[in-house]
Amino acid sequence: MKYDPALIRNIGIIAHIDAGKTTFTERALFYAGQTHKMGEVDEGSTAMDWMEQERERGITITSAATTFDWRGHQFNLIDTPGHVDFTVEVERSLRILDGAIVIFCAVEGVEPQSEAVWHRADRYKLPRIVFVNKMDRTGADFFSVLKMMSDRLNVNAVPVQIPIGAEAEFVGVIDLLEMKVLRWNAQDKGQTYSKEPIPNPKLKLAQRYRGRMIEAIALTDESLLETVADGADDVPASTLRAALRSAVMRSELVPVFCGSALRDAGVQPVLDAVVDYFPSPIEVRPIVRENLLTHKTVEIRPNANDPCALLVFKVMHLQDRAKVWFCRVYSGVVREGDILYNSTRKVAERVSHVLRIYGPKRDRISVARPGEIVGLVGLKNSYTGDTLCNSVRPIIFESMDFPEPVVSIAIEPRAQSDLKKMYSCLGHLHCEDPTFHVKQNKETGQTVISGMGELHLEVIVERLRREFRVETRTGRPQVAYKEGIKQEGTGTGVFSRASASSTQSVTITLLVKPAPRGHGLVIESEADLDERSAGRYGAIKRALNDTMSAGVLMGYPLIDVWVTILSVEEENLDRPEQAYYNATTSAFRKALQNAHPVLLEPIMKGEIMTPREYASRVIEGLGMRGAKIDDIVSRGPLQIISVSISLSKTFGLATQLRSETQGRASYMVNLSHYAEVQ
Repeated sequence: MKYDPALIRNIGIIAHIDAGKTTFTERALFYAGQTHKMGEVDEGSTAMDWMEQERERGITITSAATTFDWRGHQFNLIDTPGHVDFTVEVERSLRILDGAIVIFCAVEGVEPQSEAVWHRADRYKLPRIVFVNKMDRTGADFFSVLKMMSDRLNVNAVPVQIPIGAEAEFVGVIDLLEMKVLRWNAQDKGQTYSKEPIPNPKLKLAQRYRGRMIEAIALTDESLLETVADGADDVPASTLRAALRSAVMRSELVPVFCGSALRDAGVQPVLDAVVDYFPSPIEVRPIVRENLLTHKTVEIRPNANDPCALLVFKVMHLQDRAKVWFCRVYSGVVREGDILYNSTRKVAERVSHVLRIYGPKRDRISVARPGEIVGLVGLKNSYTGDTLCNSVRPIIFESMDFPEPVVSIAIEPRAQSDLKKMYSCLGHLHCEDPTFHVKQNKETGQTVISGMGELHLEVIVERLRREFRVETRTGRPQVAYKEGIKQEGTGTGVFSRASASSTQSVTITLLVKPAPRGHGLVIESEADLDERSAGRYGAIKRALNDTMSAGVLMGYPLIDVWVTILSVEEENLDRPEQAYYNATTSAFRKALQNAHPVLLEPIMKGEIMTPREYASRVIEGLGMRGAKIDDIVSRGPLQIISVSISLSKTFGLATQLRSETQGRASYMVNLSHYAEVQ
């Protein structure tokens, strides 16, 4: 296919776990001719979930990229995990996408992880379309999902299809743009579908929803609104598509489709919608950054003749252990042998190969052009979030922020001879996953690994065994506590050094108080620091940041502290920066000790979904764990229990729920905030 950036669509598929995201992706690849056989999650035969653990667990663990053609367009698609422990995979994918297909289950509707990811996508103003999947399942209710989207996501969801039937009676959909019934052919696995007139019993319902759709679209388009106001009700589908496209690209409307990916129904219209409603790279607003040489702002546009600019959004090892840096090309071109400048780390990188990625497989290509998502091989010092560019126009894209780990375990190799290998492998895994941390306890010598949850660390340990052939022993999960303060406190630090001729000293007084939640370290100054004090102020900031990493109570990291520099007095300093650093460290620790330091633990919020007959047993078990029940609602045959619970009380909860409900309950919790340990 000839390169044309107007024909590129960079899209992601995001959903809560078990909403059918990977099944949808497998159908898309099959219908596009990218695969010759549909992979099935239950059989462990999917093309995108290629890791052994993904196939065994039936979940997506790492975001997978692939490329395929649809209606003459090049789709660069990222399939992301749905489990909260692998949120980093979703977060870094959102940064480089131009649109997202969001999949909701027709039974469970808007679930916690999909809600959290939706709000993250809001931050990037990412255009979205929704596919309500599993319309054939018992309890499926398309219109209930629409209401949940309105209530929980505060979004203008516009159905462009409505289902014909539900559960076992689901037989197809009504296309409200064309006013036709679409029925998929089960004999050829849904590769073809018919377009039929709407039967009379369904015509009034279809007309009512078409009217609502036209009204919603018209409210975003003045010319269409005038047409509708003049009484025209037979608006051509092409006119509606054009207006809807503009509204989707402005994130004003979200078209909603429905079907059942497992029953091979409903996938192709969603792929058509990607072509019809999502922007190409040339239609996306240009990124404005500072040229680090000229200090002037520049617009990064998808122009092949401009200096190159790429963002590294993922680093991983493929099945054969080849290390690949996944990048989006925003401008310029990249060829084998090119020397790129990593402006984030101020190092040069040489590109050995450029790859087109197809899940676990790849092809070498000669050149990567603007708008494309590719893999690079041969880099040495680049990491997730780094900018690669041409040294003639050095820029740095906005950095990626990742959440801090909340769970830790001690780990050691079963064979002492594997110690060095284990450290090396853990380093590789940290390079792939910025939310996975490794450190050594200085007092005990233990190696401690930290991640976003029990499952996250289970997967890491299993990868060590399977991929790196390192057998390990692990301790019990431990909470990654934090420290905070409850009140104001002041402290004074003095650094003094006497010599034969004079005494050198600096005295610094600090005031600390709790900062608003989520603000981290806030610094302000009331001291008179003149223009000579840049280095001195830098030393103060370094000392404060370093002390934040280990609090005064139990050595856990500090969060949300507001520091005011009250006064600074110095005398005869010849090495002021080190003196300021030492005095600040002393003052800060004293101020913290006077501010009632407290131990903080992660508080999780989420939902437990259980069949109604097990709800009382589940609630009783949650009460024994000290959980707070925030709400209980019925959704079809399910009870949805909203809870707040300390992270330490969630260890083993999945096993308990399986026991209480014969394996029929599921739960998902997200970090809400940190609170004082009671």
